[in-house]
Amino acid sequence: MKYAMVRDIIEPDRNNLTLLRLIAALSVLVSHALLLRSGTRADEFSGTSVYNLGDHAVNVFFVLSGLTVAASLARCRNSIDFIIARALRIFPGLIVCTIVIVASGLLLSECGVADYLKDARVLEYMVKTISLSTGAAELPGLFRDNPYPSVVNGSLWTLKFEFLCYLLLALMGSMRLLTPGMMTKLLPIGFVAAAAFLAYRHGGQPDQLEQFARFWLSFSFGVALFLFRGRIVLSWGVAVGLGAAMWFVLGTGLERTVAPIAIGYLAVVLGTVRLRWLRHATNKQDLSYGVYIYSWPISQAVLTAWPDVGTANLICLSALLAMGIAALSWRLVERPSLNARKQVYDLVTAPFLQIRLSR
Repeated sequence: MKYAMVRDIIEPDRNNLTLLRLIAALSVLVSHALLLRSGTRADEFSGTSVYNLGDHAVNVFFVLSGLTVAASLARCRNSIDFIIARALRIFPGLIVCTIVIVASGLLLSECGVADYLKDARVLEYMVKTISLSTGAAELPGLFRDNPYPSVVNGSLWTLKFEFLCYLLLALMGSMRLLTPGMMTKLLPIGFVAAAAFLAYRHGGQPDQLEQFARFWLSFSFGVALFLFRGRIVLSWGVAVGLGAAMWFVLGTGLERTVAPIAIGYLAVVLGTVRLRWLRHATNKQDLSYGVYIYSWPISQAVLTAWPDVGTANLICLSALLAMGIAALSWRLVERPSLNARKQVYDLVTAPFLQIRLSR
């Protein structure tokens, strides 16, 4: 039996990775809706796993990001081109999202318009959010009486780790470390170190260093899938085997390493399924990022306007609104920003070119 290889699905028209990212974003929405409706993190669906539904979905995000971003780096002219492309993917949509949320505060905040606008927390929120320093910044009088009060956009805390992974990948590329020969040596060391660290620190609330270890492990696994794309098969049997390994370590420190790899590999295998029109439709417009950055404040806004909303209604209404706004974000902000990549690159590199010509 002939198995598909990772190299066979690298091109977007040969995979469902955009659809899978959207499913992951909607899974985060569901997980956060459970939290926001009850106000208790224990209500996010997790079962006996150390990760809840949203955590697993974010791990998938990082695995798929490692795969697709490594492919993007291979196509870029240099590291500057790559960083510009990644920055254009994150920041324009985030900036507009931040402005939209601040503007929405004029209607939803318990403060008067004048008090809201002159409150220093408005500018502080914008600076902290756009700089990726935190996802827990507050706006005056916004969502204060909700079950999970005051947190305006708690989903954004992962973006700083995402961008840090991009920077590290660019650095590794510039140092010529992203070759199968080098990564055959580096990856096992990195995986063992991350696994040992996460197992040792298991229990309690993860700190920033633990979260980075978790995300870098997921991201680097995706990078490895790309680098060894001609050797790694995409097999349902392997996916089942990894799932069984995850089941055996469920709820332990080892699950923190095994789960991202098992579920990430399964997601890539699912990317091989032929879905035809659905694949084409989701590849045409990528709603995953928009859904991810807008879903939390949308759920909070629904709870403010409709405090007695049921959980199912909150999830459905939030998903519909998030997908609608994400479609607008893609068409009006994200896609035009990505299309401006060459112009931005020329603008950034022009001073260096002039210096070189003047010598």
